[in-house]
Amino acid sequence: ERANELYVEAGSVPHIFMALASLIWANVESGDFVAGRRWIEEHRRSSDRVNMEWARYAPDSAEAIMALKQGDLLVLDNRLNRIFAHERHRMDQYGHMLAWWRGWAAMLAATALERGIQIQRALAFIREFGLEAPEPYLEVWPWPVKIRSLGQFSVELDREPLVFAAKTPRKLLALLKTIIALGSRDVPEQKLADILWPDEDGDTAHQSLTTALHRLRKLLGDKSLIRQRDGRISLDTGRVWVDTLAFEALFVADPAGDHAHSMRVIELYRGEFLAYEDAPWAYAMREKLRARYLELVSSAARRLERDGHLEEALDLYRRGIEADELAETFHQGLMRCHHQVGRTPEALDAYRRMRELLTRVHGVQPSPATEELYRKLSSR
Repeated sequence: ERANELYVEAGSVPHIFMALASLIWANVESGDFVAGRRWIEEHRRSSDRVNMEWARYAPDSAEAIMALKQGDLLVLDNRLNRIFAHERHRMDQYGHMLAWWRGWAAMLAATALERGIQIQRALAFIREFGLEAPEPYLEVWPWPVKIRSLGQFSVELDREPLVFAAKTPRKLLALLKTIIALGSRDVPEQKLADILWPDEDGDTAHQSLTTALHRLRKLLGDKSLIRQRDGRISLDTGRVWVDTLAFEALFVADPAGDHAHSMRVIELYRGEFLAYEDAPWAYAMREKLRARYLELVSSAARRLERDGHLEEALDLYRRGIEADELAETFHQGLMRCHHQVGRTPEALDAYRRMRELLTRVHGVQPSPATEELYRKLSSR
């Protein structure tokens, strides 16, 4: 309603465009795309008439947002190319005006990065206007610090790998790993001191922790990236991306039956948490994430098998076996899918490999369910 009032009250040409932009934003944001398109058409007629390039941010971005919400990838890609096509964010008002719509601006920049459209210009736009990631687990966003701990451990600072000219600061990296293993947020200082300096008395261990935190902050390039409050340590997760946090957030948000979302989470898991770290403090996080990954792979594979996407299901069953080679449900899925696509000999070979593995590792025979499946397949 206020946007309508502004349009009626507008006198000068810039005020008219601002009012039209407000009407477009209000209607698209509220989900009234019919009204939104009506005001987009009005805006374009007016901007074309007076040749005001800077004002076109409103219809361009609104059409991209509508296409994103409706899954119209052809229109989405076209508008994203139009929005980020020119090196104009410093040169004229288009980029400045778009950046006022910070929620949309961040969403469009993130989508451009995800879809591989005008990547360098989208990154420049994000930096120019200090946009914040629209999702806390968005891997493609240019985070100041990005930490991966699933599989191999790595740290990136401003998209560049952290490298050491001389000796690797193992104690500092151990401190960072331990903070992540204990949840990344609100980690008790005393617990960190006890884990990392078990042979030192309380005061000495705490002083060692204080010194290590100072050095770790310096290593990351910004002391505010690690916060201390009320005896607890937290990473600033608004500027530090951690793959474990992203995995857990996406796992919890997994819509039932959304295969694309499930695969997004599965792809994040690139191996066990701190796979080459044998310290006791890593075990709980490792097992929790592994269990969640196996649960997700299992449900996604069964869903694909049920819907007849057997080759994709086979790939997921193989992934499950790689993560837990003794889980018979994955071997059973592999057998069923091979049989259903006409490769029964491979299904029987899968059974024999599993039986050998169970006997060799645990000295046990396959379960009755697996034996029954084998008998059915071998008799056909």
